[in-house]
Amino acid sequence: MANSVLGPRVLLRRLREVMAEPVTAQKRLDKIVPIRSTRMGPAIRHATHKLKMTDAKVKILVLLSDGRPQDHGYGRDRTEKEYAIHDTKQALNEAKREGITVRQVLTHEDISGGPRENPEERRGLAGCLPVIKIAGAAAEQGRPLEECAALAERMEANMATLAVALSGALLLEG
Repeated sequence: MANSVLGPRVLLRRLREVMAEPVTAQKRLDKIVPIRSTRMGPAIRHATHKLKMTDAKVKILVLLSDGRPQDHGYGRDRTEKEYAIHDTKQALNEAKREGITVRQVLTHEDISGGPRENPEERRGLAGCLPVIKIAGAAAEQGRPLEECAALAERMEANMATLAVALSGALLLEG
């Protein structure tokens, strides 16, 4: 595990790496810990850089997310989400300018955030996980990108989650 200005980084898988043992993936996933922010912009830029370095004719970047980037330390109250949203859009546009096909699937299934008609008021919660698994399984079968995305979007459109706390939460400061 390495450190960066973004916090601890965990290598999950290299582009051409074949994981013969599921244990390897599990060990790497177990190292992931939540920090504070969802800094999508730097992650998208890193993926764009990695894709640019490959000799593949077709380069695709798929963003499956709860659609709510957040970056602490910016704005008047130092928690402004507008910067993170703008930076994410900018990073996706940069990838497109590099000739990378970009496809987004955003989940907004948390019913406590408001009506489905106002997705900007809602977030994705645990619903991200089955959406990612379904889209990944379709991709592994060799289905086209648009079909994988359509499956994920159809699942997201028909899903609802609600977070319930059984006790108080403790927010850890970085």
